[in-house]
Amino acid sequence: MNSCPACSQPVAPNELTCPKCGISLHPGAAASGDGKGLSVVVIVVMGIVGLIFVLGFLLPFIWFLLPGPVMPPRAPSFSYPAGSTVMYEEEMIEEIPEEEPVKAAPETAD
Repeated sequence: MNSCPACSQPVAPNELTCPKCGISLHPGAAASGDGKGLSVVVIVVMGIVGLIFVLGFLLPFIWFLLPGPVMPPRAPSFSYPAGSTVMYEEEMIEEIPEEEPVKAAPETAD
């Protein structure tokens, strides 16, 4: 009698799969599907859920990195003088005193 390489149970020499664990005993032989492994439906559902999960976190991050809408520059509400780089000019007013300040007479020491 031969033994199964996976579960070490005795198997007949003409068996293609182990009756206990279902593993293939001969190269190229199909394994018996007794429902112990994951089915194709479960694997596909897990793949779709994983894809939705990854996209749920990845898309907001990409959206954050993309630039927002580009707005055209707003036209000024008043026109600047030609060639001026100053947005406004302040008017300089000199303060002219009305009276000459009175100077104190120097004290003489006698």
